[in-house]
Amino acid sequence: MRTGHDSCKRKFLNHEDDDKYRLNILTNNRKKWRSIENDVAEWVIKKIPEWNESQPEWWNAQKKSIIPDWVVLDAEVLQTIRITEVKRSRQSIFQMVMSLSFSEHEDQDDDNDAETSLKKKAQR
Repeated sequence: MRTGHDSCKRKFLNHEDDDKYRLNILTNNRKKWRSIENDVAEWVIKKIPEWNESQPEWWNAQKKSIIPDWVVLDAEVLQTIRITEVKRSRQSIFQMVMSLSFSEHEDQDDDNDAETSLKKKAQR
């Protein structure tokens, strides 16, 4: 019986002629391919200059964004794949809650300011 770990590794190891398919290993949980992570990293490092040169249709900002920084240790190579138009990480829940909290307070402040203004006008 094959495990998810075996399946993940097999997809990478058995598709040497399909770079797009192989690159998708990076979208899987790293624990599933930890035993071959050095092979994956070496392959990615070797392929990035080739992909940058040939620009296959699938080599886009989204694909570049799935490559973790730990794979590409060369800062110059890393710079070639980092695109500002793609956010690589989602906001933390804390950041989302805080931004909502602040915007709610701003809305309340606006409401309070309007209410205060109306009260002042009524007192005149």
